[in-house]
Amino acid sequence: MGKIVDGKALAQKVFKDLKQHPFLQKAVSLKRKIVIIAVDPTPETLTFIKLKIKAGQELGLECEVRKLPPEITLENLVQAIKELAKAQGFIGIIIQLPVPAQLNACAIFNAVPFQKDIDVLSEAGYTNFINFNSEIAPPVVGAIRLICQQEKIELRGKLVAVLGAGKLIGIPALAWFAGQGALVCSFNNEQRIVSSLLKQAEVVVCGFGKPGFLKKEMVKPGVAVFDAGYSLVNGKPTGDADFESLKSVVSLITLVPGGIGPLTVSLIFKNALELYKKYQVNEK
Repeated sequence: MGKIVDGKALAQKVFKDLKQHPFLQKAVSLKRKIVIIAVDPTPETLTFIKLKIKAGQELGLECEVRKLPPEITLENLVQAIKELAKAQGFIGIIIQLPVPAQLNACAIFNAVPFQKDIDVLSEAGYTNFINFNSEIAPPVVGAIRLICQQEKIELRGKLVAVLGAGKLIGIPALAWFAGQGALVCSFNNEQRIVSSLLKQAEVVVCGFGKPGFLKKEMVKPGVAVFDAGYSLVNGKPTGDADFESLKSVVSLITLVPGGIGPLTVSLIFKNALELYKKYQVNEK
């Protein structure tokens, strides 16, 4: 059996370091907060929000949730975000995904100034990231990066397959792996997987949101699998990788739950403090 990454343990290491962060106590003493904006939240969405609230409580950094109705207009939502962005009391803004299909997601993300964009979803924040001009990385990428550092995974020249092309996982993962010198291929439709190419990959990142999609026969022995997919199956969190099928052939795998997820949550707060340190620390 390959190495099973303990994301919870790694997240606790991040939190331990954050508790010593030179700007955490200043943020807490000034009663700074992170605001989470959720439009018509789903059960999965509420699960993620609760995890963030709990993590904030561990650090003493409050997460304030703003739940908005599904009928809100794009204009009103963008205006609400811009007003929150101007408030000194909030050091970071999270747009909890998904947002209703009738709303323009890009316009929503871009309403968040990059100085408070702790998920790196705005065009400005993402541009800074891919141009190596940012102190922070999208949280899922940050989680993968930390695991690669921890496990001493060398990426240069390796073939990486990224399953899914979403803003949270697929797109930033593609950019980051390419920046590490890896050869990267992207599959954004599970019905069009080129099996021979996928089977050559030495690293696979799952971000489809298709429970149990990736199986043993689809990968080569020794592959490292980063499972960032998340679905609820009969009320149970389930990833895109079929762990029971894969465990005998992988060199490394992250579980759902307990893998990428907890680490991602911890890195959201790290991002918030890094942005606070650079852009907002002189606020009174």
